[in-house]
Amino acid sequence: MDDSIKRLPSTEGEEIKKTDSGKIIDDGIKRTPSGKPIQTMYVLNRKGEEEDISFDQILKRIQRLSYGLHELVDPARVTQGVINGMYSGIKT
Repeated sequence: MDDSIKRLPSTEGEEIKKTDSGKIIDDGIKRTPSGKPIQTMYVLNRKGEEEDISFDQILKRIQRLSYGLHELVDPARVTQGVINGMYSGIKT
């Protein structure tokens, strides 16, 4: 075994491997290629970079696009529907 890798006990008693710099090698959490936990939903922008999904950013865009439409159009409800149909890694 490489001396630069340390095994540390986790809270459940299983071991977590870390390098000397403290970077976790395998902690059992699924991560994106850049290391973000999968629990955080993200989109891939045009440059291929990950960005966290922002309700406010989507809402502002829908508000601008819905300007002048019938007053029964509710941008917040439309935004909720959009986010419900999204998944991590979706492209913008």
